[in-house]
Amino acid sequence: KLETIGTLPEHTGWVRGVRAVYRPTDGNDITTDGISVLSIGCNLINVWILLDGDAPATKRANENVRRVARLDAGPSPDDPEVEAFRRHDILSVAVVGDRPGKHGYIAAGLVDGTLRVFESKFSEW
Repeated sequence: KLETIGTLPEHTGWVRGVRAVYRPTDGNDITTDGISVLSIGCNLINVWILLDGDAPATKRANENVRRVARLDAGPSPDDPEVEAFRRHDILSVAVVGDRPGKHGYIAAGLVDGTLRVFESKFSEW
């Protein structure tokens, strides 16, 4: 039986993509099996954690999903300075190099033809 374990709100439009990421944990992690979820909400990447995997499904769906980071790719290099507010849609996301004790990277491909790279801080988020 499939059940909803969480609803991830607060996207800047429709959700373009989702990626589950296994996070290294120290054994004292309060999250569900060290899993984070990345979701592309048009022009931002949201980083989510699911808390307390043993809670009843209704409780998890309502209380135990938390956004821990929001990554903003910022304006494109060729955007006019007077339009610093401008953002472009993110088309794809990949996670590379994340391992215990080291930060990896989250790479995002944008509709403007650029690739943006963020430092992943799963152990701190």
